[in-house]
Amino acid sequence: MKYYQLLFTLLFSLCCLPVWAASQSLRVVTEELPPYNYLSPQGTLSGASMQIVQALLEILRLEAKIEILPWARAYKEAMSKPNVLIFSLLRTSQRESDFHWLSPITPINIRIFALPSAGIAPFTNLNTLGSKTLAVVRNSSQVDYVKRHQSVDLKNLIIGRSFEQLYRMNMMGRVDLFMAPELLVYYLNNKLKVKKAQQPVVVYSLPARLQRKLYLALSKTTPIRTVQRFKMALNKMHRNGKIAAILKDFELQMANAGKNRSIAK
Repeated sequence: MKYYQLLFTLLFSLCCLPVWAASQSLRVVTEELPPYNYLSPQGTLSGASMQIVQALLEILRLEAKIEILPWARAYKEAMSKPNVLIFSLLRTSQRESDFHWLSPITPINIRIFALPSAGIAPFTNLNTLGSKTLAVVRNSSQVDYVKRHQSVDLKNLIIGRSFEQLYRMNMMGRVDLFMAPELLVYYLNNKLKVKKAQQPVVVYSLPARLQRKLYLALSKTTPIRTVQRFKMALNKMHRNGKIAAILKDFELQMANAGKNRSIAK
């Protein structure tokens, strides 16, 4: 009897060892990428992706510090060391074999926005833009998408260096429309303290096939047992609606912040 008890204890210990080891050495790295993951002015970890990762670590009962690093350094850590969790990461064909891809966590819903005062009605075809000016970010996939619409006059296509620049150009009346991720526009509404009645509104949504998602991934040399443990936890969070609830709550927080400001003023 003692022999079987000893054998059971030994086997149980061996089974738990990889999980224990992973929990002791796990690193979590990301970059400053508002509104998905960033440090707030108060120095707290903020953002939609950040909240999802914090909830995941809590479910897994892992105490790991989330490090905000320059993207090149964060990426290098995840490429070269085991037990590194990285987010928020675009999944591309070039990166496919470099990581253990866990789950998409945050959608990047690209929309076209206009100021409410412009009186531009929502539309479903870019070819109906006419003489309206549209701002897009340089070297983005959205540039090619717009150029494929033959009726869009390219002299009305304004190229900017960042989404925030496009937002500011629209607010100053320098462009009629701009293209940006929806969550980022919510974030900029709050960052720039824009009253609710003056915030840009959605007038067009890119097709679903062009929408992207940000992923969670583990470094390639992470033990497969750890990878499976993370995947199971994330699948549970998707099934029980935890991730969807975090995203919805994040959007409501931003929307309510803008609403409360407009009332206060």
